[in-house]
Amino acid sequence: MPREDELAQTHVTLAGRSVGVWHIKDLDAFLARLLESHPHIPDDDIPYYAWIWPSALVLAECLLQGPPLSGVRAVELGCGTGLVGVCAALHGAQVTLTDLQQGALTLAARNAQGMGVTPRVTVQRLDWRNPDVPRAPLLLVSDVLYEARFAEPLAGAIAALLAPGGQVLLADPERPHLPRFVDAAREHGLAVEPGPVHTRDGATVRLYRVVYVDQPARMPPPWAVTG
Repeated sequence: MPREDELAQTHVTLAGRSVGVWHIKDLDAFLARLLESHPHIPDDDIPYYAWIWPSALVLAECLLQGPPLSGVRAVELGCGTGLVGVCAALHGAQVTLTDLQQGALTLAARNAQGMGVTPRVTVQRLDWRNPDVPRAPLLLVSDVLYEARFAEPLAGAIAALLAPGGQVLLADPERPHLPRFVDAAREHGLAVEPGPVHTRDGATVRLYRVVYVDQPARMPPPWAVTG
């Protein structure tokens, strides 16, 4: 977890709403300090989660622009700062924020508290190789396919956690490993449907919907509905 003096709160405007997000102030400076003090730190322990990535901004805004989520149970996979899940909670959903790193969960809980949605949010450590939270009709995923080795575990976790008739909303900044995930998803009986493309903070982000091939989603993706 970054030190307190390495964190800052930024207010971003999403769908006309100001959302406060705690994050690392200077990612490059933080990584330089971390690698100097821990030169052999495993990649899995580097807290990239503590940055506001463009994909999270795009997916969070999409949720806030879509229909209300009152009463909808949602799970965010690889929540990082928790921005996406917190915005789902702001829009009415009951959200479980999950991540492998405890530091991410601590930061996500802080952001949920800051936005006043703690009653609608829980945090839970989750390993995609052993998914142990209840199935939900809405799964949220943003920019987690930054390594090829994540494609199969992500597809397996989605198949284990997505409720029948549910949908996954996934934002990806054109990572080269997305095709590997699409193939893995197909092996689990899932279809990956491309959605609209957005540009945010210089990054090109495409939204996708993932659904069961033989169980059509009961709801359209939010980008198909005007909120």
